[in-house]
Amino acid sequence: MPYLMLFLLLYCPLQAGILLEVSGIDGSGKTTLVSSLSKELAEKGIKAAVISPLRGNVTVYPFLKKLDAMQGKGNPEIDKRIAKFKSCFFLLSLLEMGQQIETLLAENDIVIADRYLFSFKTYQECFKQDEDKEDLLFRDLPKANLTFLLLLPINVALERIGSRDEKADYESYQFLQQAQGIFIREAQSNPMVIYLNGEDDLAFNVSKIMNMITQQQCD
Repeated sequence: MPYLMLFLLLYCPLQAGILLEVSGIDGSGKTTLVSSLSKELAEKGIKAAVISPLRGNVTVYPFLKKLDAMQGKGNPEIDKRIAKFKSCFFLLSLLEMGQQIETLLAENDIVIADRYLFSFKTYQECFKQDEDKEDLLFRDLPKANLTFLLLLPINVALERIGSRDEKADYESYQFLQQAQGIFIREAQSNPMVIYLNGEDDLAFNVSKIMNMITQQQCD
C-alpha cells in the first residue's frame, strides 16, 4: 500500500455515508471490480456494503423470460408494451430500494453499487424508454458521491460476454457501442464521473478508486 494512501487513511478517517457507483457496458468488468474493491476495503478495516440496485426482484425473472419469448412474433404493439412493462418493473424496483440504500449508508463507511442511476439512465435511453420527467422520480434517491465508468473496446467486451453461460439477446456490437457512447456523452457533463480503463490491471483500478475515496473524504 503506498505510503501516501496510508497517511491519508490515518489522518483523514472515513465518514459514514459514501455511495459509489461502478458503471460501464456489459462485459466491462464491473462485478469483478466491485468484488475486488469490497475485499480491499475490508482488508483496510473500512466497513463496506455491496448492492445491485438494477437487478430488481429475481423471483420475477422467470415471468420476464416468458415475456421475452412473446416478443418478435410480428406484433409491434405487443413488443412495445412488453418493453414498457420491463422498463417500469426495473424503475420501480430501483425506487423501492431507496430506503434500503439510506439504511446501508447509515451503517457503513462505503456503499458500492454495481450499476445505479448513471447506468439506469443510459440503458433506458438505449431501450428507448427514457422520459422527460424521469429525473423527478429519482429526486429522493441517494445520489452517488463518485461514479467510476469502465471503458474498453467493444470487441473485448463481446469476447468476455461470449465466455459466459448465457448472453442476452440485446448484447450486440451495435447496442454496446451505443451504450458506451451515451456513457461517455453523459460523463462529459458530470464532474463526479471518473474514467477507468477496463483493460487495466485490476489491482491498479482498485488502487485508483481507493485514492479517489480518500480524496473525497479529505476535500
